[in-house]
Amino acid sequence: MKNKKKSNKMQLSVCFILLKKFTLLSFSAFIHPLRHAADTLDRSRQIFCSWKILSDTMEPITSSCGTEIKPHGTYNSEDKFDYIVITGGLLPYTLNINSKTKAFIFNNVKKNIPIVALCTGSFVLAKLGLLNGKRCAVHSGHLKEMQDRFPEVITDDQKDFIETDNFFTSPGSIKSSYLAFQIITKHCGQQRAIKGANSIMIPYNNPFDNIETHEFSIFKSCGNNLVEKAIFAMEHNFNLKINISSLSNSLNTTERSLSRSFKMITNNSPSTVWRKIKLLHCKWLLTNTSKRITSIAFENGFSDSAHFSKWFFLTYKETPSSFRKSRFQSDYIPK
Repeated sequence: MKNKKKSNKMQLSVCFILLKKFTLLSFSAFIHPLRHAADTLDRSRQIFCSWKILSDTMEPITSSCGTEIKPHGTYNSEDKFDYIVITGGLLPYTLNINSKTKAFIFNNVKKNIPIVALCTGSFVLAKLGLLNGKRCAVHSGHLKEMQDRFPEVITDDQKDFIETDNFFTSPGSIKSSYLAFQIITKHCGQQRAIKGANSIMIPYNNPFDNIETHEFSIFKSCGNNLVEKAIFAMEHNFNLKINISSLSNSLNTTERSLSRSFKMITNNSPSTVWRKIKLLHCKWLLTNTSKRITSIAFENGFSDSAHFSKWFFLTYKETPSSFRKSRFQSDYIPK
């Protein structure tokens, strides 16, 4: 049997793992923005976003308040997901996860699928050693217990959510919705995230004010001073054409030295990294602004819209115009 592929309109696919005695509010605060972002009006069709609840068996999963939810399938599902969302709850039950759930989590970590932990779901990641040395958003009521059980985790009870490498943690409760908004904005655009926020009557805050937005952000603290300075320069010079010679001169180094450092640290050439950062910025502008494609191309250092469209298509397998059109196919656009 072949793996199921996302439709042309599908932009975000999420798998939920509900641990025994999970908190219903943490789960619902995340899935409802997703549901409203997935379709026009209040139809709840999984057009732009999709989700499934998977478990080790098809038995109903009991929440902390006693409500039961039946999973859509087991971990043997061949669906492909963009995120795995683990929802925790009462700790004695949350930490007692079975071997199949552990294997499913580790399997997706190996595939570089981002892992989201809501409420005490972060305790599971900590128990599995996945948060060692990483920052983690924790509910103030669980702060001391996390610190006592897992001193190697860097805890923070003041954040709505924290992204570290490929792991997202949230203290849960209504804060889960803010993390959902961030993920929806990144993949589906700001309009869909705002639609989800308005539908559940929670104020929308632009998550890009505080979140790293590209895959090379982790190298800004890699320990290689040359690479760190170069990426900082790339982020702040979207308008310049890619010119590694000029970049090298500004950093008082040679092209060869810069290229060698980038290959060693990022496994990419400086020009590839710079172009990807530019394209991600263009992608964000296409999704969240009404700027003309020609303007976006020039503002980001591309010689013309044709040159921009060529690289955009090679990277994302669709044209800038088709990408933008798919993000704005909603008849529920807030004023």
